[in-house]
Amino acid sequence: MKTKNMTELSLKLAKLEGGKKSLSIAQIKEVLAHLSDLVAKEPELAKLLFRNGTRRARRKKK
Repeated sequence: MKTKNMTELSLKLAKLEGGKKSLSIAQIKEVLAHLSDLVAKEPELAKLLFRNGTRRARRKKK
């Protein structure tokens, strides 16, 4: 399913965290807002995040 907005993305991140309650949805949205600001200023960060995601996905398959 394609993520349509930041709220959906926040909910997906919270779900990935599982039972951990270290961050609320509001806090996750705040972190995503700052991350969005950084990526807008430095687009290469999007590539860094993508590479990190593919590396993590490979580790999870093992």
